[in-house]
Amino acid sequence: MIILGLIGIFVLLILVLQGCRPPQPPPPQPPDLPEDSPKYRALFVGVSKYDNYQGTMDLPSPAKNAERLRTLFNKFRYTEYNIPFIEIRTLINHDASAQGILNAIAETFKDSKENDINFLYYMGHGGTVNGVPMITAADYKASLPSTYITVHKLKAEFDKI
Repeated sequence: MIILGLIGIFVLLILVLQGCRPPQPPPPQPPDLPEDSPKYRALFVGVSKYDNYQGTMDLPSPAKNAERLRTLFNKFRYTEYNIPFIEIRTLINHDASAQGILNAIAETFKDSKENDINFLYYMGHGGTVNGVPMITAADYKASLPSTYITVHKLKAEFDKI
């Protein structure tokens, strides 16, 4: 009996050292929800590397944090119905160009209804242009307005949804 216990501990230790975990049960499925139940969506944008600045604007953590948020939000469930997110997207570094971000917003949130809950979380540099707040996409270049997203561009994109 002791030998079987030691073998079991040894197998678990090997799995842990190899980065494997025992299979996890699937998350509980929500019951049939009323038609007007909110849907949850998220878009996480993490820009650690900027294409046009040879490392002078690079940041250490946004790309990693976007992936961490994705993992965390995948575990969230809401209300007494245990509602999961129906979509969670991440855009990392070069995929997070200005046009890539605007396209991802349109695609991720396109079917949103009035009572849905949508998260957009941007991690990276930002600033102002003529006093207007903006975020700097991975392809940011100060002389090219198409490479940054002002709050006005963001509002226009969300107004389409």
